[in-house]
Amino acid sequence: MTNFDSFKMVSTINLTKGSSWKTILVVVISLLSLYSCKKAGRPDDVLSQEELADLMVEFYLAEGKINSLGIQRDSAMKLFLPFEQSVMTKKKVSDETLSRTYRYYLDHPLEFEKVYDAVIDTLSLRETKANRIQPRCVGNR
Repeated sequence: MTNFDSFKMVSTINLTKGSSWKTILVVVISLLSLYSCKKAGRPDDVLSQEELADLMVEFYLAEGKINSLGIQRDSAMKLFLPFEQSVMTKKKVSDETLSRTYRYYLDHPLEFEKVYDAVIDTLSLRETKANRIQPRCVGNR
């Protein structure tokens, strides 16, 4: 069935005997919904929500460490970029995959929100654990 066969089918509806505008509307909406259907789900070459969240946690942790050094932004970028590449190599993620992943999630903001929720939860949990591990300094009395 070609794209035009559907329109031939619509044109064969007898508009003079018993057909109403409602029937035509149902047929048109049905055809439009068939043509507008896209493949559901995330493409294979895009990182899952869990994979992207894990990568972003690593990036945010590195950025935090570098920012705590108190160096200029351009110097910080020189430190960050090699670290970013090493994380991507370790996780076996190419630049192209990361770009496609960002584009996909920017086009799917509700899914991207879930990724950020996972990142925030992970970072908050790590911060809580780090605060519990650090010994409390008590002044001499």
